[in-house]
Amino acid sequence: MAPLVIILCMVICSHTLIFVDHQPTCGPQLGSYGLFYSVFLIVIGGVLPNFLLVLFGFWTIRNVKASRRRVVALQYLQHKQKRDAQLVLMIFAQAIVSFLLNSTRMSCYSYHLLTTNRPNSSFQQTVDNFLVQFSIVLAYTNYSESFYINTLMKSTTASTLTTTTTPIVISTTTTSTTTSSETTPILNTTSRTTSTASSVTATSAAPTSTTSSVITESTTTSKTASTATTTTSTSTTTSRTTSATTTIPR
Repeated sequence: MAPLVIILCMVICSHTLIFVDHQPTCGPQLGSYGLFYSVFLIVIGGVLPNFLLVLFGFWTIRNVKASRRRVVALQYLQHKQKRDAQLVLMIFAQAIVSFLLNSTRMSCYSYHLLTTNRPNSSFQQTVDNFLVQFSIVLAYTNYSESFYINTLMKSTTASTLTTTTTPIVISTTTTSTTTSSETTPILNTTSRTTSTASSVTATSAAPTSTTSSVITESTTTSKTASTATTTTSTSTTTSRTTSATTTIPR
């Protein structure tokens, strides 16, 4: 791409090798070529660069929008639209200032070429020379106008560009685990069974009466503690059996 641009510029400016006089001063020939050279300077030096500046500026903004096209939050979308508006404003400001500086230089120089053969007073010639020299200063100022524009718009644009580079959307999912603790009340069950059996035994010697008493005591203790992660079950069983035999003589 760069070699093509260099070759194109050399072809466009090749007419200066033929029609520009180098003696006594470096300048275009007067007459029809002077008029052509004036129009050539205005178009090549003033209109075309600023047109390309605006064109490629909008092209860059469109490519940036296409690369970041995704579903985003409304707040971020509004912020992005504001930043894009600031970029467009910066491009237009730079193009307008550059066009004014370059067109002033080209217009003054073209006027000087077209009025060279006209009889003018010394005062008019002095004014014309002053305008030409002043336009040269403005033309050199054009090379630094980007710095001044960016400095003046720093509070609204430059700070936004430095703090916002590549918009990234971060989605964070937080899962909250709830631990429930449930304690089952202690269940105490006491079972007591008393069994009494009476039997009469008759013997030849002496009748006896036998009473058998069986006492069974059962104690069951159940304790269950349940949490989300640990289940503890404790079961205690106590069994006690008492047997008593009583003999009553008759």
